[in-house]
Amino acid sequence: MRAVVTGAGGMLGRALVPALRAAGHECLALAKADADVTRIDDLRRAFADARPDWVFHLAAYTQVNECESREEYAQRVNGEGAGNAARAAAEVGAPVLMVSTDYVFDGKKRQPYREDDPPAPLNVYGASKLAGERATQAANPRHLILRTAWLYGRGGRNFPDRILAQAQAGQPLRVVNDQRGAPTWTEDLAPALVRLVDAGQLGTFHCT
Repeated sequence: MRAVVTGAGGMLGRALVPALRAAGHECLALAKADADVTRIDDLRRAFADARPDWVFHLAAYTQVNECESREEYAQRVNGEGAGNAARAAAEVGAPVLMVSTDYVFDGKKRQPYREDDPPAPLNVYGASKLAGERATQAANPRHLILRTAWLYGRGGRNFPDRILAQAQAGQPLRVVNDQRGAPTWTEDLAPALVRLVDAGQLGTFHCT
């Protein structure tokens, strides 16, 4: 398989690109400097050159709190950017995998969320990612949407690293106590994405 990965410089991208290559797949890794997802012509050129069998769309604006003050930018990257990747993939005959988030839900359900539960985002980040899901579905009938949660791994800001750094510095630990979720290691999630694609899956999946 020939794969293209957008957002390859991010935390999940740094785990996915080696996972794809370890599984024997060719991979073109695109960082923001290589292709800006808010400019569809960038993606069209990159995909036309690569002729991928699959596009893994990981590029996103994931700073949840910052999204509240940068709503337009969050919508442009997470909403329109996902649609651009899906459309450019469709134009070269490739399906697209879009990574989404548990933030598309409101958190009121007391049991784990199912794929067919109705989304109800409470913040800008969740709303922008839901817009990206819908743009992906509209732009490319061959899509796989993967919702995950609380990523941690190498090469990005994440909760475990922040807590460790505060503890090592002898700083007091202050964290919220009104959230629950499933911390997900990128080194576990990346091969799961490869397995889903290798199995030819399409649709919406939850994976933590």
